[in-house]
Amino acid sequence: MDSLVEELTCPVCLDLYEQPVLLPCAHSLCKRCAGDVFAEALRKPHPQPPGQGVVPKEQHVECPTCRHEFQLPELGVVGLRKNTTLQNIVDRYRETKNNTKVPKAVPCEMCDGEPPADAVKTCLVCDTSYCEACLAKYHPMKAGLARHTLIEASSATPKVLMCTEHIQEKVNMYCETDECLVCSLCKLVGKHKDHEVAAVSDTFKQKKESIGGGVAGLIQQNAEVECFVDKIQQMMTDAEKNCSDIKERVEAFAQTLIAAIMKRKDVLQAKVDEEKNDKLMTLGQQLDQWANTGTGISAAITEAEALLNEEDPITFLQVSKSVEDR
Repeated sequence: MDSLVEELTCPVCLDLYEQPVLLPCAHSLCKRCAGDVFAEALRKPHPQPPGQGVVPKEQHVECPTCRHEFQLPELGVVGLRKNTTLQNIVDRYRETKNNTKVPKAVPCEMCDGEPPADAVKTCLVCDTSYCEACLAKYHPMKAGLARHTLIEASSATPKVLMCTEHIQEKVNMYCETDECLVCSLCKLVGKHKDHEVAAVSDTFKQKKESIGGGVAGLIQQNAEVECFVDKIQQMMTDAEKNCSDIKERVEAFAQTLIAAIMKRKDVLQAKVDEEKNDKLMTLGQQLDQWANTGTGISAAITEAEALLNEEDPITFLQVSKSVEDR
């Protein structure tokens, strides 16, 4: 629903479209917002405020949505086609949202103040709603305006689309060559004179069937896309789980290897300690033996040196035997 509201929201006033009109780039604006955009574009190159006359042919304006530049129509906002399809969608959305079809007040389209006054009359020829003051000022019932049809202003007012080329003629045919709505004068004397035209009802039925078939195909395609998306998401979930399982197995295997290595390390270190102790014991025994031998030799040396200092031959010979034996 949020995406629908976004599609039904004017990019200028950021509210639901009111009397949307089509720009040449196919984007839409509220009729009042389009007038504001046009007026702002006119203000930049021309300091004076825009008048009610013909718009300069070389004046360009930028679409607020796509930034595409296009030339202002000679009739200004009046020269833009009304997007009645979008208006109908907005109206149905409002009815659904409010859960009521009670007509609501329609704002005057000619008021300069904000907010505009409530309209009291709608002209079916001009397709414009007026408050009491603006009706008297801009649409007095005299001269050519006296032939216009005025009805009570209401949001339930039937949508009447007037021809952009012949502003007092209602559109009643569809030009198949240019793919647009036209009036009888367009076919008789206008630029659509030699074009192929069809009844609005026939074209409506044909295009509705065509779009309906396209929608059915898109629904099927969307279902297939959703199924494919679900499969990819499941594959991503499975990949995450498989990766987690593999990492757990790697961790367990690594811990087993580490435990085996640590155990082997302990065994090897114990064996080294055992061999070291055996070696030290053997060397200790040898050290004791050699130490005792050294002690005996030292004693023999001392005794022999003492004997060598003896000057008495008899004493010397008596002791020499024991020294030699040592």
